[in-house]
Amino acid sequence: MLEFQRIITSFLLPPGLIILLLLLSSFFFRNDCRRLSRINVFIALLLWLFSTPVFSDSLIGLLESQNSANVYDDHFDSIILLGGGIYEGVPDLNGTSAPTEDMLTRIVSAVRLYRRWKVPIIVSGGAPPEFTVPEAVVVRRFLLDMGVPEKHIILEIQSRDTMENAQNVAVICRMRGYVRPVVVTSAYHAKRASMAFNKASMKTTLAACNFRGATGRHYGWVTFLPSAEPIETSWRTIRESIGLVYYNLVL
Repeated sequence: MLEFQRIITSFLLPPGLIILLLLLSSFFFRNDCRRLSRINVFIALLLWLFSTPVFSDSLIGLLESQNSANVYDDHFDSIILLGGGIYEGVPDLNGTSAPTEDMLTRIVSAVRLYRRWKVPIIVSGGAPPEFTVPEAVVVRRFLLDMGVPEKHIILEIQSRDTMENAQNVAVICRMRGYVRPVVVTSAYHAKRASMAFNKASMKTTLAACNFRGATGRHYGWVTFLPSAEPIETSWRTIRESIGLVYYNLVL
């Protein structure tokens, strides 16, 4: 009964519901318009593929495969925390606006490293056109609540993308004499971040976190059912891949 409920639920909610409607429409149009019927089947199968964990994990794992998160046994003179997005205007325990789930993982990783080394954290993240509050300001509030002293938090609030993150942080590091920084970012974003800091003539070590492409994970039949979370993972993979292609062409 539980397995039956999971199947029904998967196709009552998007994206499963959309897949089901596309397949039904292809069935009804199979005689009147075969081309439209085939297009609907193709779109349904493509959407199904991108909405299954077994596919999305494998996809994003291609970006994460060469990134190591083990920097605990080393020592650095500063921590660079790259922005990963915020929910502006939402209520929080001590104010408004909060980091996204992706950014929260980066914050926790940065705090874990801070407690080990007690070195300054440079938070890099400005305000995109659609926001009014710089991301770094929101992250600062969370770092303070998690025990990082204000004197060890440095804000960089001008950057709007990874390239500007690297350029602006490089200036801060040179001014303050930081020569051995570690960059905290999500594993899927680490390669592009490395390219950006290399372009800024800055030698860094990456502390990749928030790995999504699990290795050795057991995939049961349920992971082949469509769900919303894998679509977000697939979206991030495609977006990051486009960014990598652009960086390779431009840099």
